[in-house]
Amino acid sequence: MTEPLLYRADDAKAALGIGNTKFYELIQIGAIEARKLGSRTMITAESLKRYAESLPRIEPRRADAQAA
Repeated sequence: MTEPLLYRADDAKAALGIGNTKFYELIQIGAIEARKLGSRTMITAESLKRYAESLPRIEPRRADAQAA
């Protein structure tokens, strides 16, 4: 099955786990790429992946650091 090239706004927000305010802020600052399909706002799959990959990674704690 092929992956969608574009996501509807609601689907993109759900995929990122964010709400309206953060979603439109990310569009405004260019962190995710929005396109218009008629009156519908669509988000590119590539920009969703790029944004998710740009988030800082949480490094696992070492076992000896947890014991202290």
